[in-house]
Amino acid sequence: MNALGSAGAQITRGEWANDLPKGEFEARSRALLNRARRTDSHVLFTSYTPGTTPVSPHFAWGQTYENDVVIDWLFDQSR
Repeated sequence: MNALGSAGAQITRGEWANDLPKGEFEARSRALLNRARRTDSHVLFTSYTPGTTPVSPHFAWGQTYENDVVIDWLFDQSR
């Protein structure tokens, strides 16, 4: 993210617990996406509060890919 920022990319960052209920997780993701759209940012970066990813921090992708907001955003991207 630092390299992208240094290269001039507009980065929208968010942080929250990775063990939130699905509805709240998606609401926070939607708010992050809306903020990105207002600033014409195409790079979203979310970090999760340490200790909130069940089992192992490696599994942070699980909650992320179950997030309908993220999936919709991902498939809206094009070159």
